[in-house]
This record gives sequence, C-alpha cells and structure tokens, in this order.
Amino acid sequence: MKKVFQKKEKGFVVSFITFLVLIFMLGLALSMTALVLDRQQMSINTIRATHAYYAAEGGAEDALIKIKRNPLFYGSCDYNIDGSTAYVSVSETMGGEKVITSTGNNSGSIKKVRVGLNMSDDEISFHYGVLVGEGGLEMGNGSQILGNVFSNGNVTGGGVIEDDVIISGTHIADGIDVHGDLFTWRCLDSHIVGNLTYVSSWHGCTYQGIKTTVPVPFAPEPLPISEDKINEWKEEASENIIDESVLIDGGSTTLGPVRINGSLTIGNKAVVTLTGTVHVTGPIIISTGATVRLSSSYGSLDGILLSDGQITVLNNGNIFGSGQPGSYVLVLSTSPGLAISIANNTAGGVFYASAGTIYIANNATVKEVIGYKITLGNNAIVSYDSGMVNMNFSNGPSGGWDIGDWVEE
Repeated sequence: MKKVFQKKEKGFVVSFITFLVLIFMLGLALSMTALVLDRQQMSINTIRATHAYYAAEGGAEDALIKIKRNPLFYGSCDYNIDGSTAYVSVSETMGGEKVITSTGNNSGSIKKVRVGLNMSDDEISFHYGVLVGEGGLEMGNGSQILGNVFSNGNVTGGGVIEDDVIISGTHIADGIDVHGDLFTWRCLDSHIVGNLTYVSSWHGCTYQGIKTTVPVPFAPEPLPISEDKINEWKEEASENIIDESVLIDGGSTTLGPVRINGSLTIGNKAVVTLTGTVHVTGPIIISTGATVRLSSSYGSLDGILLSDGQITVLNNGNIFGSGQPGSYVLVLSTSPGLAISIANNTAGGVFYASAGTIYIANNATVKEVIGYKITLGNNAIVSYDSGMVNMNFSNGPSGGWDIGDWVEE
C-alpha cells in the first residue's frame, strides 16, 4: 500500500510541476505578446506621428508658396496628404508680420508646425521729400516742400523748402527760401535760415547761420528704384492680362494684380481698390473726384500703380494706402517728357517718374515726389512723411517676406 501511495504522490507532483511550467510559459508568452503588441503600437504611433508631422510641414510649405505668389494671402485651407490631413491658417500680427500655423493629423496623431514671417529687406529708401534728377526742381510762388530736398540739377523759383537742401555737381540754387541748411555749387538771390555751404560763389544770398566754402561739390545721388526692380514689378503684375483698354465708369471695383495692354481710365467719383500690382502699358487717367486706394489686406505694406505712358490725376483725385500708418500707393511712370501731371486739390500718393517730368499743379498736396525733373505750381505742397524713409513693398523678388522662425509646437 505504501509503495502505491508513493507512486501516486510522485505522479501528482510531476503533474503539478508540469502545470506550473505551462502556466509560467503561458504567462511568458502572453507577456512577450503584450510587449510585441505594445512595441508594434508604439511603431504605429511613431509612423502616424511622422506622417502627421510631414503633413504639417507640407501644409506650411504650400502656404509659403501661396504667399510667394500672393504676398497678401491670408486665411485658412485644408489638405489631404497621403492619408493624412493638414489644416493651415495664415494670420497677420501687429506690425504687418505673418504667422503660418499648420496642424497635421494622421488617425488621431497630431503634430503642429508654426512659421513666423517677417518683412524682408526688400525695401526702397526715400530719405527726401523731393529727390530730383538732372532735370532739376522748379518751384512756383507759394509752393512748399515740407521735408528735405536732394537735387542733381538746378533748384529755382519762388518756393519755400522747410528743411535742408543738397544740390550736387555744378548746379545752382536760385531764388529759393530754405529754412534749413543749403549745400550748392553756387547760390543766387536765395534766403537761408540755416548754414550756407557753397563751392564756387554766392551772390544776393542771405543766411542766418555760418557761411562755408568747400573745394568739391556734393556727389550726385541716383534715383532709388532700378530698372530691374521696375521690371520685377511688371512681372508680378503679369499674373493676369487684359488685352484692351479699361474704363471704370463710376461705382466701386477691385483691380490687380494685372497687366493692362492699353490705357486705364478711372471715371468721375469711381473708387478703385488695388488688390495687387497694376501695370498699364498706356496712359492712366484718374478723373475728377476718383479714388484709388489699397486693399486693407496690404496692412502696413505699400502697393504699386505703374504706367509706361503718362499718368494724369485730375482735380480732387485721391490716392490712399490701406488705412494703416506707413501704407502708401507708389504711382510710377517710365515715360519720358511729361510723365505725371497732378491737378488741383489732389491728395495723397507717392509719385515717381524714372525718366520724365512730374508737374504738380496749384494747391495739390502729395507725400513724396521723385523724378528726373519736378515742377511745382503756385501753392503746391509736398508734405513728406517720415514713415516713408523705408517703404516696404508687397511685391518683389523675395515676395516681401523672410522666414523668422520655423518650429514644431
């Protein structure tokens, strides 16, 4: 009996040990399975996160392309990218900067990328109320320039210049009233409140400061916008083309970016809002009481109205920026001869004639004039705004923006 019991006891122990081993192996198998599944899930999550991240990157890059094509672009859009989605928003901050926020999503895995865009150095410096080429500056009686003047030609007439005047080369000042300092080759019959500096001679000039003679004249200063820059603006405008003259006869409309192969006439009391660069191959006429303004989307940036012909602004024409400080419309003509004619009571605008004359009629008030030759009628006023020292344009080779930072949030 004892031997039988021992055999049964030994069989039970072997069975129990076998059972424990099986339980241990099952537990080990389950643990390994759980570990494998966990690692597999981690791999899946990593893949999903990677897909979400690259979707966010792709959305941000697409937004950059949109902004390069249209520097005024803002808003939001959605993308489907290889099984992932990206929600992209472009917003403006104070100071005219832009922020791109791109959120990628792949099966619930979220990644976010933020790109900060700053205004680029694609700017043009206007340091003077009037900058004149070799054609010189002629001032009618009672005309005023509320700012500095730099001229590569003679400065003559019966007007008042509130700040400093620099005349380069062997050119003269004749009959003007300068409330700052004057630097010239020769001074004739002029009154200077500040200092008089000359190279050759002075006759009939009065001054309240110090009179100084220097051996060499001031070096000429070229006009600040190059032909290449003008051609870049023309290229920007050619995104859309109209092959005929355009008449906007009253009402309100938007225009740009566009190249008009013909003339542009903005009728009486019409309001035109520029949404991009406008290039007109023929003349531009801004009729009596008409208004040209920039879209509010320009923010603190500046826009361009460009013509290869003569630009005429009739009585009570108005040219405004976006409404934010520091925003202006550059009205530019590449025509020789009489390039820009500004009639009575015109307000606003920055006027530039790369090869011709700008004529400002009686009682007109403008912000800035730059041209080969400038003529001011009686009582015309150029009222320079210090915010124009560096104009930031929305169009140009760099699109007007630099990437300030690119981070994952």
